[in-house]
Amino acid sequence: MGVMRLLFQISVFLVAALLLTGCNQKQARLDEADRLLRTAGMRYDEGRYEDAVGYANKAFDEFFKLLGSDAKETIYCRGELSAFLQAAGQVKDAIAVSRTQVAICVRVYGERHEESQMARLRLANCLRGIEAFEEAEQLCRKAMEECDIDFGADGTVGLSARKALVVVLSGMRKYDEAIKQGVNLLEIQRRKFGEEADDVLTTRSNLASAYLYQGYLEAAEKEFQVVFNIQKKRNGPDHPETLHAESWLGTCFKEQKRFSEALPILRSVWERRDKVLGPGHPRSLNSGFDLATAEIQSGNKVEAKRIITLILERANQHLGPEHPTTKTFQQASSLVK
Repeated sequence: MGVMRLLFQISVFLVAALLLTGCNQKQARLDEADRLLRTAGMRYDEGRYEDAVGYANKAFDEFFKLLGSDAKETIYCRGELSAFLQAAGQVKDAIAVSRTQVAICVRVYGERHEESQMARLRLANCLRGIEAFEEAEQLCRKAMEECDIDFGADGTVGLSARKALVVVLSGMRKYDEAIKQGVNLLEIQRRKFGEEADDVLTTRSNLASAYLYQGYLEAAEKEFQVVFNIQKKRNGPDHPETLHAESWLGTCFKEQKRFSEALPILRSVWERRDKVLGPGHPRSLNSGFDLATAEIQSGNKVEAKRIITLILERANQHLGPEHPTTKTFQQASSLVK
């Protein structure tokens, strides 16, 4: 009996040890997947979108194998992967991932859950990339209407739906309606968050863009100036968000044909973005393009050609020849003689 009891105790110990080892190994793999996803986020912030996709794919594979498709970690990783794919110019893949995300969120959380609504808004954002605006608009309006009922007009997801709708309407060139929705959204956000909240500044920028494209240039300048002043006060002159606001202000001056004001701003933003973000970052490349278009409009085609040639080389190197941004620069280069 003593021997049998001893053997039983040993077997129990071995099983427990194996289970513990298995749990430790699983946790180590989950920790590694989490690290991969955080690395993907850092690469995205740096503008290295292809790298971000690579790391996110590896993280997703681990989460999927270890936890299954319906785990919250897997669902979150899938959403991030969709955003990274879109930024890398792989829009069709991003849409496919987002559609799967919506279906899984509806199955796991329910049709009217906040996570399901956010998944729909991410899909709408992807659809904008292929100009599938009608479906994107329907998704935004549906989410907004349902969230108003379920969570209130000032709920987090409802506000996100309104913000997404403003962007989609602007993409459809329905600027008057985009302005109307933007003004309503801004009123709610200012009342809820105050004047300097990030969401308030984003909405003011989107609203200003709609003003700009509709030709309400003075109103656009006023909004862009407010956003720039707040960002500069909060973050300093060379912070990425300050530079983003300053870039829009320069573009606004350009549209008003105030080239003596626009050109120095756009050139300064480009140079500082090169230093802060790096010359291959998409925002740096777009700054160069904004400056080139301003140079063309002011009559300096030689300088415009030089700038476009330079940013096209950088785009090919950092984004690849098939990225939509690179193709835009290629087209512009062929038009500037």
